[in-house]
Amino acid sequence: LALSGADVRAHPESRAVLSNGAGAAAQVRLGWGEIRSQYDAFLAANPNPDAPSDRINLWTRTRCWLQREGYLRELDAKCVTKVSVDPAGCFARWDFAVPCGMGRETAFTFTLSLAEGSNAARLSVERLAAPEREVGDSVRLVFRPDVEWRSFHAKTKAYAGAEAQFREHCDVLQDGFKFHPSDDGSFVMRVSGGAYHHEPQWTYSVTHPEEAERGQDGSGDMFSPGWISTDLKVGDTMSIVGSASFGEKEGRELHFPKAEELPETLGVADAMRRALDLFVVKRGDLKTVIAGYPWFLDWGRDTFIFLRGMIAAGRIGESVDILKAFAAFVEDGTMPNIIYGDTAGNRDTVDAPLWFVRCVQEISESGAKIPAADMKTLVETCGALVDGYFKGTPNGIKVDAESGLVWSPSHFTWMDTNYPACTPRIGYPVEIQALWISALRFLGRDAEADRAKASVERLFKWKHGYRDCLAAPNGESAALAAPEDTVRPNQLMLITLGVTDDKSILRATEELLVPGGLRSLNAEHPLYRGAYTGDEDTSRKQAYHNGTVWGWTFPMYAEALAATGECNRDVALSLLASAVENLNAGCVGHISEIADGDSPHAQKGCCAQAWSESELLRVWTNLQKY
Repeated sequence: LALSGADVRAHPESRAVLSNGAGAAAQVRLGWGEIRSQYDAFLAANPNPDAPSDRINLWTRTRCWLQREGYLRELDAKCVTKVSVDPAGCFARWDFAVPCGMGRETAFTFTLSLAEGSNAARLSVERLAAPEREVGDSVRLVFRPDVEWRSFHAKTKAYAGAEAQFREHCDVLQDGFKFHPSDDGSFVMRVSGGAYHHEPQWTYSVTHPEEAERGQDGSGDMFSPGWISTDLKVGDTMSIVGSASFGEKEGRELHFPKAEELPETLGVADAMRRALDLFVVKRGDLKTVIAGYPWFLDWGRDTFIFLRGMIAAGRIGESVDILKAFAAFVEDGTMPNIIYGDTAGNRDTVDAPLWFVRCVQEISESGAKIPAADMKTLVETCGALVDGYFKGTPNGIKVDAESGLVWSPSHFTWMDTNYPACTPRIGYPVEIQALWISALRFLGRDAEADRAKASVERLFKWKHGYRDCLAAPNGESAALAAPEDTVRPNQLMLITLGVTDDKSILRATEELLVPGGLRSLNAEHPLYRGAYTGDEDTSRKQAYHNGTVWGWTFPMYAEALAATGECNRDVALSLLASAVENLNAGCVGHISEIADGDSPHAQKGCCAQAWSESELLRVWTNLQKY
């Protein structure tokens, strides 16, 4: 949870992610002042008070300089001695040792945190005593906050109207400024323990190399209304608070989490339990799950897979609340794939409803006491979802009458790239059958489960374990579907969901293993792409599920090894421990969504992915039972 100054200087692009528990977030680089992406922000606010929605980037960064007797020094990665990050997203802390001239230096601690449940961020500064070469007298710090007002998926371009608009809609306050370039709200920055000086300034063409690598616009502009000065002696403190209002009353009381002292290292299970809090946010009076930072919101499939780790960690009450929130959106056997604010129109998923059933099953098996009415509602919802599959859903999901297997439309599984649909998996995907059989067993429909299992054994078995999918683009029966020749990790779910203990699955998927992840396709296949980079439609989509390494599927391999008796608990845990390298790099205390299939398996995608972390915790926790 703590990186040394040398670590930061080696990788200033590493980052911390913070959350306010209500849809707002921060993504900041450990190299102070660094910008690598359009998603970097001290405060990316959520304008919807009731549910997660597309964020508005407001407070992008804060540059800082030390001034003393004509000496000027910028605070950056060269001055950092340590950065500490809370996996729960409550705070990030930078320790600095800053030269002051004539061989002297002084020390500071900067702490960034988001207000609980509010669109506000606070930068707290404390001057410490440098142990050996302390300058002793007062020193001045000068800050330049850079602000924007844009969707976090967009860019600020001064020439497109922002040049004049931002200047005209920035009012000077006694202790800061009010920025209101949009009719939808305002952003206020206030200084305590310092002075604000209004002097507008633009910084043009700030590079965004992460977007450039993905074939997107690689730069944006930033506006700074003015600068802040503070004179600090040893022991003095100051703070800068930026808060946004979207229709609600300004000046409301803000509650910032205490930046508690954490150990410099934590065990994997303890770190992952703490990390769960980063992803759980409010949705009305209930809860939901942010699928990944910095750009995802709450997705059905990702939420339910994440909940399995929550349930294993004993957080049953919150899990029930999240399931109840999604149960309210059930229609005709379907559930939302993505929820945008209060809109749940995208239902293009065949696995989210089945993962919902699995979560309810694991809650029922946990022995936890939950209200009988809640359990009754959840089980009835499970029955309604399964019945919807038998009847056929409005979006095309159906059960093959002959085999008892579930037919899926194109890109309805987690391998969901579309336009072009690089992994359509239209027909009978193997993990959908595993989830289906598991759901039928839970609901006591054993005859139907037995029929589906027999069909899997008859139709999916081949020389590489089990087929990943039986392609049926025209809705053909499973018996007439064309077996695909890919080796993918999905067949592991036949073991981990209790359908079979066939060890040939382990032998087949072993070749997909890389440290901390599983490739999504065997490297010998002609469709294999080893690097996730470049333009989305012509390059990244082709790689996304055709060789790219995924974090969330990896723990299932260790789980399947232990479940079939192929290894003991300690060996399985040792295999899982290869994920620690990911935890200690990139986004501190968190696991990325994906990585390149080819060595050195560079981290890509979301820097902190909910299901990558919860699955590691779930399997790590459950392996203790062996």
